[in-house]
Amino acid sequence: MSEVSPVLSLPYIAPAQAQKHVTHNEALRVLDALVQPTVASRTAGDPPASPLHGDRYVVGPSASGLWAAHAGDLALFEEGLGWSFFAAKHGWVVHVRDEDILCAFDGSDWQPLGLYANQPLQNVPQLGIATGADETNRLAVASDATLLSHAGNGHQLKINKAMAADTASLLFQTTWGGRAEMGTTGSDDFAVKVSADGSSWTDVMVMAADGSATQFGTPVIVDEDVAADRLISSTHKHSYLTMTLNNSHADPVASSIQMGFGGVRRYACLVHAGFEQFNITAYDAAGVWKGSPVVLEFPGSASMNNALYIDKNSHVGIGKAPGAAKLDIDGIARLKPLSKSALPAASTVGPGGIAFVSNAAGGAQPAYSDGTNWRKMSDNQVV
Repeated sequence: MSEVSPVLSLPYIAPAQAQKHVTHNEALRVLDALVQPTVASRTAGDPPASPLHGDRYVVGPSASGLWAAHAGDLALFEEGLGWSFFAAKHGWVVHVRDEDILCAFDGSDWQPLGLYANQPLQNVPQLGIATGADETNRLAVASDATLLSHAGNGHQLKINKAMAADTASLLFQTTWGGRAEMGTTGSDDFAVKVSADGSSWTDVMVMAADGSATQFGTPVIVDEDVAADRLISSTHKHSYLTMTLNNSHADPVASSIQMGFGGVRRYACLVHAGFEQFNITAYDAAGVWKGSPVVLEFPGSASMNNALYIDKNSHVGIGKAPGAAKLDIDGIARLKPLSKSALPAASTVGPGGIAFVSNAAGGAQPAYSDGTNWRKMSDNQVV
């Protein structure tokens, strides 16, 4: 049988031992040194000049003098006995007064324990709060909310990645399946993307890292501002709001603004690539194209000033601002020549209709409708 205990090496009293008090007192001395231990320091390599009875230290790494060869041991000073040393075992814990921390022996050195006396918690391999962390999610929190607040001024949440091709993002999930993600994914461009199933993703918006362009991958729907009866408004210092459509595709076809009802296209403002024209095109209730009721031709170097002018009195000017007449033309007006057989009924047109009849009696000439017949302007006779 061993003569000492296996953990603290306390001496056992032998059967029929004389002076049993000596062995008993030695065991109490060791217990007094090792139970609830508080040490003055863990860094000193030399013993203090005037130690007090019961002083304890963790011998520092540069042990010398009376402490030589005892680095890492617990040193106890007793009056009349001097210094005693106790080799630390794995898991022993001491309170270090000059640092006000707890330290545990890991088998080779004394390591600080966190969460004590405001000591920083550093290099924790994993931390789970109300849930379990793992190798991928080394910080895991299960909570109704997570609060990150300022410490007096502002606050930033920083997500850092190693390379531009890596990912730094916020991922939103439903039942652990991705549904939306925003951040720099695969490049330094900022992107917002969505998914219905967690596997197929659509880029909703991508903003170039250099600020040169913002691309929208899906239609942008702006809720109506009912109170102000507007869809888009501006509070900019300028008094106007500008929207620009620029097709920078390598092989552009057209740029357009579509207007419809119930998901069916009814009108479109269209600029065709390669043509100097701006068209307003029309579609029926089924979305079938019905032509371009309005076409504006780009003039190149020519002026288009007042090409078509409609004033507040519903007077129309062509090539000029209108005067007192309902239609005021700066130039020549032309009527398409029609044969007598192609003329609509005068009663249908009504009085005041004007046409140019190509085969009227006496030769091609203008005619007017009196509500019953088409009559030549030259002699008032029926065409």
